[in-house]
Amino acid sequence: MTVMLAKTPKILTVLTFIFAWLPAFILAVICCSMIIGASYSIIYGISSGSYSDTYDQSILSLLLGILMWVFGLFGFVGLSSVVIGPQLKLVTRITFLFLGIVSVISQAIYWGAEEPIIFSHPYQMYTAIFYSCLFVIVVFAVIHIVINYRLIKHFIAVNSEVTE
Repeated sequence: MTVMLAKTPKILTVLTFIFAWLPAFILAVICCSMIIGASYSIIYGISSGSYSDTYDQSILSLLLGILMWVFGLFGFVGLSSVVIGPQLKLVTRITFLFLGIVSVISQAIYWGAEEPIIFSHPYQMYTAIFYSCLFVIVVFAVIHIVINYRLIKHFIAVNSEVTE
């Protein structure tokens, strides 16, 4: 029984690496390029002196986009801490994973509002595959949030028993 419990997190970690971390890595690269492009657009727009209501609205959209892309990078750091890398505190890991989920869902809603999926063109099939990848990333992030939340509850229960 203890052997199965010891192997389960390793299997989950491998599945998370394959199905969540690798697509999230590609999204993190896209996020970095989008942050650079949006920052350049804001700086160029401000330096050119072109101010108008439309421009102010586009700056607001760019700033909101940058915020969501930064949330996505936080989510990638959270997934990286689960799978391969830096050990974050449990609360920080849960927060980063949650911010990543917020980013993925908000971007999926934004992209879905622009292009409804009708399976009549190959491009739309690729879009469906892309949304499936986003869904899988969210599922694995939620699984790890639940696992880390249970670890926090366990540590609190053990510490409260020790202090009593």
